[in-house]
Amino acid sequence: LTKKHIIETKILPYFGKRKLDDIRTSDVIQWQNEIIKLKKDNGELFSPTYLKTIHNQLSAILNHAVNMYGLKDNVARKAGTMGKEENNVAIKSKLLGGFFTF
Repeated sequence: LTKKHIIETKILPYFGKRKLDDIRTSDVIQWQNEIIKLKKDNGELFSPTYLKTIHNQLSAILNHAVNMYGLKDNVARKAGTMGKEENNVAIKSKLLGGFFTF
């Protein structure tokens, strides 16, 4: 899914009417808890990797505001991520026939 879709469906419905400098770390944690509960059309929860992607979009928006517009802190970074990154080392090891051990 696109960044635009994530912003329009996962971030703006929760934060859209708020000023960025009014968003607190606790607000991001509450948002994360809501996003984690969301389900896909088939009833499954979103994957940890997709949850991390959603969080990264909010964090990128806040990073831009910190760097370009004087926002004091990236509260998404302070809240910590949700979900996880795929283990690229394990994936590469599988693709290469497991030749590497770590």
